[in-house]
Amino acid sequence: MIESKLSKSQYLRGLQCHKKLWLYRNRKDLLEEPDAAQQALFDTGTAVGLLAQQLFPGGEEIRFEEGNFDDKIQRTKDLIESGVRTIYEATFKYKSKSIKGSGLYLTTCLKTILNKWSR
Repeated sequence: MIESKLSKSQYLRGLQCHKKLWLYRNRKDLLEEPDAAQQALFDTGTAVGLLAQQLFPGGEEIRFEEGNFDDKIQRTKDLIESGVRTIYEATFKYKSKSIKGSGLYLTTCLKTILNKWSR
C-alpha cells in the first residue's frame, strides 16, 4: 500500500489543481517557481504556524528538518506521553494518511481521542 503524506502546502496545491499536486509529488523537475499568489498561500501557512506559537506560547516545536514523517509522528507521540500540552507542527498518522498541523493544544477531550488513536 502506498502511503499518502501531505503537508499543508501540498494540500493547498491539491485544492488548487490536482494535476499540480501530482506533478509536485512525482515530477518536481517539471514545475515552475510559485507565482505571487501561490507564494502568498505558502506565506499564509507560515503565518498560521507563527500565530499558533503566539496564541499558545511555551510549547515544543517539531521542526521540518527533524527527520521524516515517521520520525515526526514518533516525536509527537513522545511529547504527548511526556505531558507536553502544546506542540507546534504536531504530526499524526491515521490509517495511511499523515497529518501535520500548525499547532496542537491538548485538552482532556483531545487526549481521549489521541489515546484511542495510538492503540
